[in-house]
Amino acid sequence: MALNKGQLYERNLFNELKKNGKVPQNITTTEQIEGQDITVYNRRGESGIEIKSTSSAAFGSGTLKFDYSDSIKPWKLLKKSSEDEDGEEITPTDIMGDIAKTYKIAEKVNKKWYTDNGNYYPLYLEEDNKTPVAKIKAIPRSKRGQRDFEVLHEFKIRCNKSDIEDYYTSKGAYYIQIKGKGLYWFGKKDPLNISSMITRFNPTETYIRVRVHNKGGGKYNFSYGLYIRNLSASKLDLDNDTNPSWLGPSGNP
Repeated sequence: MALNKGQLYERNLFNELKKNGKVPQNITTTEQIEGQDITVYNRRGESGIEIKSTSSAAFGSGTLKFDYSDSIKPWKLLKKSSEDEDGEEITPTDIMGDIAKTYKIAEKVNKKWYTDNGNYYPLYLEEDNKTPVAKIKAIPRSKRGQRDFEVLHEFKIRCNKSDIEDYYTSKGAYYIQIKGKGLYWFGKKDPLNISSMITRFNPTETYIRVRVHNKGGGKYNFSYGLYIRNLSASKLDLDNDTNPSWLGPSGNP
């Protein structure tokens, strides 16, 4: 499966840092890292770094679902879940779900996309979803998502930059590298002890974007994500230096 731009940027940066001895020896691929994109270390400590190939990407996202059995407030938050070693379903900490509840995303989506939109029923559904609405089944699947995209207009809700910080630091990533911008500190823990030499993550605007997401290949989903505007360049940039003296066993921040 071909890598997208974000995955390719992450993979290339990881390989350069690994080659220069900035990634712990027991980590040989990005797939081994849980919760963050890249793990680095120095004499002071170890930390995850979130990697973004562009500042216009989503800084955390969640998914919405439509419950056809609920005729009053059918739009719901899709909860994340997984299974433990015994196969029992567990619900991990869902920071994006908590953020969505704080800003009442489900309530606002139901008002804008359903109540004030003629009780519109989305046409596009993943294959494992079932709907009792026969008229939807009669519409070619290739046209369903495009119709939803035209009818369910995206909207934005202002939020706090601390929402982005909380999202990533909860996963153990206390820094973020953004292509074309540099490396930033989220202002929480500073395990690498580099806060005095790095730029604080401080965009002038942060917002939640709710939309019908065209994933390509004729696939769509209904999502909400955290986005930013106007982020000044950082003093440190791993793109310009993948062998910084402040990383690795001999790091000296």
